Amino acid sequence: MKITARQYAQLFYHLEQEIPREEVESLAVRLISFIRKNKDWGKVKKILGKYEVFRKEMLDVRNVVVVAMQELDDQILEQIKRTVAKKKRVDYERINICQQIDKTIGGGLIIKIDNEIWDGSLKKKLEKIKRALLN
Repeated sequence: MKITARQYAQLFYHLEQEIPREEVESLAVRLISFIRKNKDWGKVKKILGKYEVFRKEMLDVRNVVVVAMQELDDQILEQIKRTVAKKKRVDYERINICQQIDKTIGGGLIIKIDNEIWDGSLKKKLEKIKRALLN
């Protein structure tokens, strides 16, 4: 079975998070042995690079603001958090979510992730329809 450099990096990262600190060196030795046995020794530099990128992604806390017309229940906020984690490839636990109430959006949601905005508000959709009709 072929394993990509990113998959090796993710495997090491997740295992590293689950074991005591003093066992990490032993884990690294076993992973190197597995890479060699799997005849993927040529991928080692790439694995190390992917590990650093993946580790940074996982440690990167994302601030998410959910704008809605009314307060959302915890279940909906958790679903939004899971969706953001999946789409942004961020560890679920690294997402800080808060909500804002804005009655002017007319319905739907606006989700702000750091500097990015996902606008699913009714107001935005109506603006798009208006522009399309006027052009």
